[in-house]
Amino acid sequence: MGASRRRPRRPPGQRPGGRHEAATETWLRAGDPRDQHLLLTSACAAAGFSPRVTHNAVDWSAIAALVAGGHGICLLPHLATFPRSDALVRVPLTGDVVPTRRLVGFVRRGGSRTPLVRDGLRALREAAAESGGAHGGAHSGGSGL
Repeated sequence: MGASRRRPRRPPGQRPGGRHEAATETWLRAGDPRDQHLLLTSACAAAGFSPRVTHNAVDWSAIAALVAGGHGICLLPHLATFPRSDALVRVPLTGDVVPTRRLVGFVRRGGSRTPLVRDGLRALREAAAESGGAHGGAHSGGSGL
């Protein structure tokens, strides 16, 4: 359906640095440990370092509060939102390897012809396209997401 790029969050006034600075940062592990922690470790390994993690939280609002309080930086899904009151800065990742997450929608055979499902899938594709994600073509036996 789409790809969601990851972007680090940091407190205002803290300027983004390169790979060397990222290696010396304090990192927050955010989101679901089943995939987000592996993603952080893999992304940092691809950049040539291991993250120094000091806090873990599953709730994105808790992570926003920790970042705003200066307790570290984190990777954030591009599609994730924070309350507008959080004065945080999204910093786009650059380089040869930028972590992404592929979103896929599954429906029963024939289900994508149902107007409500068809419209819902279209809305998700449009949201992914607007946020910079891409959508794949039809999958064999699938609904053509």
